[in-house]
Amino acid sequence: MIENEFGSLAVAGHHPAWKAAVPRDNGSSWDFEDVRDHYVHALFGEDAREVRWSDPERYLDLGRAAVCEAFASTLGYWRRPDSRCDGALTLALRDLEPGPGWGVLDWSGSPKAPWFVLRRSAKPIALLVTDDGMDGLRLDAINETAEPVVGEIRFRAHSRSGVVPVDVALPVKVEAHSSLTWSVNSLVGRFTDLTHVFRFGARTYDAVTVTLEDEDGEMVDEVVYLLGGPARPRERSVGLVATARNVGDEEWVVDVSTDASAQYVALELQGFEPEDSWFHLAPNGRRTVRLRRTGQATKVIGRVRALNSHVSAAVAPPITPVTQSSPSKRTSKKTSATGN
Repeated sequence: MIENEFGSLAVAGHHPAWKAAVPRDNGSSWDFEDVRDHYVHALFGEDAREVRWSDPERYLDLGRAAVCEAFASTLGYWRRPDSRCDGALTLALRDLEPGPGWGVLDWSGSPKAPWFVLRRSAKPIALLVTDDGMDGLRLDAINETAEPVVGEIRFRAHSRSGVVPVDVALPVKVEAHSSLTWSVNSLVGRFTDLTHVFRFGARTYDAVTVTLEDEDGEMVDEVVYLLGGPARPRERSVGLVATARNVGDEEWVVDVSTDASAQYVALELQGFEPEDSWFHLAPNGRRTVRLRRTGQATKVIGRVRALNSHVSAAVAPPITPVTQSSPSKRTSKKTSATGN
């Protein structure tokens, strides 16, 4: 979209046409893109100005991720049952012109990165994972519907190598318009120091996955929380794989999987809009994302990338298994020769 409107990603952050869309306070010597770049450095430890000229695409992704972090942290904390906040106001739904506006939708109405975080955070039935400092991780299950939710919560902690040393499931019933809260240590039944706050030896855990399934085994919500903070090393590759599937009546999904933890996995598709994007995946994690057709495309073309990976993945069609045909019957014909 940026390349279509401005001709190049290199305009981001400094070109007059780009800066015209950036909100600012009258009389100030800075604008709100400068504020965002400040948080890029605070959260990810990278100098946004240096990244801007050397890698414009990463500069844009770091800025998007910083806003996603702000949305996820504040909305997640405000939705906790012991929070005194009664809600949050989104300043603008949609940008008024091309460029970095305040909207969660761009000027054409397409979702921007924070839209997906806002959508997940505002679900009526939601799981929240927050860091409570010395108390470790905290888990909240929220049900704002008029019916109770009965099912099973499963909590898994992953190491960097993909091993799952903690895997706990328990039956749960969340009454209508109510919530349940656990410390992860009480949920697991022992001291874990998942967040490494006590610094007992080397860090053991890299991510946690929490799922809520109903009585029929249908997924109600899933959250992946990456441990160690947002400033993660950028790997050459985290092993992303993306496969598109037609699930009938011209409906498509993309199956995304990874070998290592993948931070802010983003789907960039032509002619389709993903139902979810800018999410995390734990080691050996997998997610199926439904698509909505926005153009005349007859097949899914695009790429999937992660903030902590240099290598992205092209969306591939499903692999059709090769069936081996049975060998054809060979008939042998005996010939006889009569010698004189």
